[in-house]
Amino acid sequence: MKIKKLLVIFVLVLSLIAISQTYINIGTIERNNEKFFVYELSPEFSIGPVTIGIGFTSYSTDVVYGEMYYGIPSSTPSTNILNAFVINTFALNTDLFEFRYGKVKPVTLAMGFNVRKYVNPNTRAFDITLKFSDLSLYTHLPYEISKYIPFEFSRSDSIYMASLGYNLSPILKIESYLITDVDATVSYTEDSSTPVKYGGGIATYIPILNSIKIGGEIAAQSDESFQKISKGLFAGVFADLGLINPMGGIYYTMDGYIPFLFNKKYSLLKFNSNLPSMSSTDSALGYFAGADIDFEPYITGEFYVYGLLKNSTPVAEGNVRVILPELGNFSGLIIDGTYFDDSPFEGGKLLDENTEAILRLSYPLIGNNFVAGIQYKWESDEWFKSIFISSVSSF
Repeated sequence: MKIKKLLVIFVLVLSLIAISQTYINIGTIERNNEKFFVYELSPEFSIGPVTIGIGFTSYSTDVVYGEMYYGIPSSTPSTNILNAFVINTFALNTDLFEFRYGKVKPVTLAMGFNVRKYVNPNTRAFDITLKFSDLSLYTHLPYEISKYIPFEFSRSDSIYMASLGYNLSPILKIESYLITDVDATVSYTEDSSTPVKYGGGIATYIPILNSIKIGGEIAAQSDESFQKISKGLFAGVFADLGLINPMGGIYYTMDGYIPFLFNKKYSLLKFNSNLPSMSSTDSALGYFAGADIDFEPYITGEFYVYGLLKNSTPVAEGNVRVILPELGNFSGLIIDGTYFDDSPFEGGKLLDENTEAILRLSYPLIGNNFVAGIQYKWESDEWFKSIFISSVSSF
């Protein structure tokens, strides 16, 4: 019965798909230490400076026998169908401010020495930027509307962020920032030791010859009482050469500073109580190197390697998108791949139990806006295959 209801809804909104940015997901997600089978449809429209995405979301704990609930997975599930209509995006961009509420996107602050592409999947948050001439103020507030009936407004994550940017001159830019994990406790660290509670830093860069930038960041991390404060320095060179844009840099850490701590893997490490702690008092010299590839619209991607210069396995991460255009009877193909490994090539293997890798083959159904295809996800020691229907997503 629940499948019939969903099919009726999908048919009613199918006519909207061709004219909107639409995301359709039928599959499983993990949230709050539980797995749910989710049916989600999220058309998104942009009218001038306003972007609106109202989704229809339902879920169950079992695809066949589980009861159908509506809205965002919650500790108090709802059977009221009105709660199925959720706000996935509401954004307003003007010359003076940018406001966005909705599904989170990766966030990088300054040069990424503390906060590099942090994201907690399947959550919503507020991102607000105020702009005053050469001055800008940004904040990230992790709250979401879980239900309307009864109304439920709750915290979606434990990470809060804020940054202040200023154009000192047309050739000199500066940015400072703060970040905190309000739930940081010893229970989330791998050695049950002191976690990082606060982080902050200041960065600046100077453009050279309109294509090369030299930048630096001074950063710090602290425990809750500020009795343990670790420091770090990062200096890098960035080149914008068109097709390939390489970048590289070195960093120096003191008193156990953890480079790139708040990254895309932070939430997973925290969930598994494997976050690095502030127990170390060592100093270290490390590096960061990589490149972006930009050959729009056919090939885009990036790949980075970073780690210590002495006696350490580097961390590798990257993504790529290849678009094969429509030609004759060939309707086109979109190939997406992502890769993350904090111990790459260990034991001579490209893929191991520490690897996060996804290969996605998307076949256009209605232009490139609505696609279906096959996704391969690497888990532990093998590939798992699933089928999806969605819009083209950004990795």
